[in-house]
Amino acid sequence: MVIFNDLRITEDKDCLIVDCYIEDIDGYEGMYIDSVKIEYYKNFTDEGCVSDHALTLYEDDGAEKTSVRCLLNKSTIEAQAETFGTDTFDGGLFLVTVECDGTPSNASVLAQYTCGSDSTVDIGVVVDWQSVYRQGMGYAAKLAYGCDNPCEVPSGFEQFILYWYALQLAISTCDWLQVKKLWDKFLRAFHGGGQAVSVSSGCGCGR
Repeated sequence: MVIFNDLRITEDKDCLIVDCYIEDIDGYEGMYIDSVKIEYYKNFTDEGCVSDHALTLYEDDGAEKTSVRCLLNKSTIEAQAETFGTDTFDGGLFLVTVECDGTPSNASVLAQYTCGSDSTVDIGVVVDWQSVYRQGMGYAAKLAYGCDNPCEVPSGFEQFILYWYALQLAISTCDWLQVKKLWDKFLRAFHGGGQAVSVSSGCGCGR
């Protein structure tokens, strides 16, 4: 139901941006964005439900908007770090939950679309993975320019690739327990900061 135009941490790591809208299809007429909340990965519930530690970025005040742009400044999470779980975007993984409300003008139309099209909750994930990228490029450089044997796969490279794909798969299938475990592995091994990118989850069926 919800499409993310922009879901990222700015390069200076001072702000997290969430820009989203409800898809423009017949079945969604009459729907609006009710709330946008963000959660630090340590507080994810196994079901992906919003916990008491989440910050509310947007809440409908009667305007019934179909598109919303929210900014979360670093100063805000610093001030609420004890509750939120972190005071920095560096090395973080965050779950953004967008909940919609309203009455679809033609609910039967949704049956024509893919699994999860009638869900009023969509989830996006913002990942700070620059350190992981740097580690991967380090392996790639050794593979291409290794002094002893340029064709030899560097030790740990295959495991690194498998962990990275496993993390993406866990996100796309909404397996939040595995997401937490895998990201912790990356943090311990590769944490170093950098710009974030976003990966949007599906409806839980691999959409």
